[in-house]
Amino acid sequence: MIGFAQVTKTKEVKAYFVKGMELAKKQIDEFTKILLDNNVQFSATSGSTVTTSTIAPFSEKLMMCCVHYLNGFSIVGISLGTFFTLRNLYFPF
Repeated sequence: MIGFAQVTKTKEVKAYFVKGMELAKKQIDEFTKILLDNNVQFSATSGSTVTTSTIAPFSEKLMMCCVHYLNGFSIVGISLGTFFTLRNLYFPF
């Protein structure tokens, strides 16, 4: 999100990426806190870094599409995790 935000030229698109970056940080903090409170080992974050380039490697439409699909995948993943967690709690088969 940081990389997409720094290379975009449109003010509204940049605000969208910055808002998404802030939301992602909030989600990571919340999920990490829940895992630590329950003594569950969590995986380390990516060790990659963002370069200082301001030249967009993709069009703004493609970057927005990428973010859209990744958000959809994460919603499905969280939903499945919640479903199986609740299933194990209430239906111990």
